[in-house]
Amino acid sequence: MSKYELIDQYITEGKTWEDMREYGISDTDRKRYYGYKDGLEVSSEDMLAQEKQKVRILKKELSIERQINNEQLKYITEISRIDREKKGVVSTNVKWLDTGRDNETPFYLITTADFHYNGEVTQLQRLNTVRNEIT
Repeated sequence: MSKYELIDQYITEGKTWEDMREYGISDTDRKRYYGYKDGLEVSSEDMLAQEKQKVRILKKELSIERQINNEQLKYITEISRIDREKKGVVSTNVKWLDTGRDNETPFYLITTADFHYNGEVTQLQRLNTVRNEIT
């Protein structure tokens, strides 16, 4: 047990500094003890201030993460809404053609994914060529 802990114990027992002199605690020890206690209080205040700063930083990081999550959620919601609208448009605008074929003959559906048929004969010829190659 350190001398400072011993002094703490004597103080909690209610002994005065005069009583502690009998146990070998000098006036110099008393002055050092007060310095020690002041140092503990300052260091605990510094630690409290550091903890408060850490909490503020963590709150700010959490706020930023929430903003990012909200933006991602907004993006996902918009994408799913657009996908639903596309499906709705496709389901209402697709016309199913009756090819007059029996079910045993394969039927191929050719789509123009990255280029759109705008009435040009060359594109129509490409699509016919693809169909002829498949069948």
